[in-house]
Amino acid sequence: MKRIIFTLLIIISCITPVYATLPVDINYDGIISSQELSSEILNHLQSEGPVPLELIDAAWMYWHWNGTPLSITDSSNKTIIFDYPVKRLVAYDGSTLETLRSLNSTGIVVGVSKNTFDEPVFFPEFQLTQGVGTVWSPDIEALMKTRPDTIILYATISPDSVKTIEDQVHAFDPSVRVLRFDLFKPESYPEEVRKLSKIIGKEQEAEAFLQFYEPILRTIRSRVGGIQEGDRKKVYFEGWNAYKSAAPGSGYHEKITFAGGRNIFTDAPNPYPVVNPEAVLRLAPEYVIKQVGAGEANVGGYNDPDIRNLAPVYDDLLNRTGWNILPAVKNGNIHVIHSDILGSASHFIGMQYLAKWFYPEIFSDIDPLKTHQEYLIRFQHLNYNPIEQGGFVYP
Repeated sequence: MKRIIFTLLIIISCITPVYATLPVDINYDGIISSQELSSEILNHLQSEGPVPLELIDAAWMYWHWNGTPLSITDSSNKTIIFDYPVKRLVAYDGSTLETLRSLNSTGIVVGVSKNTFDEPVFFPEFQLTQGVGTVWSPDIEALMKTRPDTIILYATISPDSVKTIEDQVHAFDPSVRVLRFDLFKPESYPEEVRKLSKIIGKEQEAEAFLQFYEPILRTIRSRVGGIQEGDRKKVYFEGWNAYKSAAPGSGYHEKITFAGGRNIFTDAPNPYPVVNPEAVLRLAPEYVIKQVGAGEANVGGYNDPDIRNLAPVYDDLLNRTGWNILPAVKNGNIHVIHSDILGSASHFIGMQYLAKWFYPEIFSDIDPLKTHQEYLIRFQHLNYNPIEQGGFVYP
């Protein structure tokens, strides 16, 4: 009877329990055995009332984690022990939400970054979810009101801000599991997806998605792998704001080099340098990749169905002082791309565009638009046709 009352209190308050030991670990050996689980199931069948929450958790852990706590090392090289299932997760970036959707696991999300509310077309199901601020300006009070048991933060972006959030959360509740995954970098994405899927019990969904994802990157890697460094295309990447570029340590640098490009600012002192306009002229890039989607270039993407809105950004690049001498301008190799398909979990779509722009002769059979459409249908479950809607690349 006490257990039933306790279970009802938990259900009413929606608080995720933190067990002193593993649920139904009768002999306290750190393992939920088949005998312990079956014994508790039989005890419940002989009683009245709802299924105890600890029994549900024990059955889930027995099925997904072999009845033992799960140890996961995240992308910041920190090891977290999971001794009960994830039920209330807060995601501080869109790539986490997008990946969770690919894994059919959005139902566990109880808190999202306020930036999510700027993307009603791509994230319609989260528009009424509790906002928790951003990594750079977190709302800790709102965050803790969601009663999270797990939070996912960036691994490599704004480490000081991320640590501040983690410290503040643990000051309120030390039991909250804080994971650091980027979920937007091609080199680490497959491993992060597999680890996340193990945590939430979605390994089959992860493998189904990665069977779609990994061949795309293997194709790019295999075709550009033999190109010598000196023969690779010289690329100037510019983010949302003028002359804000990318260098080693950033996801954009990784994607450019993966696609066979040679970043002209590979020697910059930090991952996201503001560069001198004269340096761009001096380094004479063969390709210019301009990202839009926020900041000074907040156009295009899922919320903006008119591709013509990207044209002024393109024209501005052409008309910059001295740019008429750049090889990229002379040869018509300036391209505008939206961060929705380059700076997120959808990065593989943007990488197909990059590879096709840099080496059209060896990627003539690749159709990024087709990849985009298949991804939205099969894994994002969105009724959205990128062929007819949205502005993602120009021209």
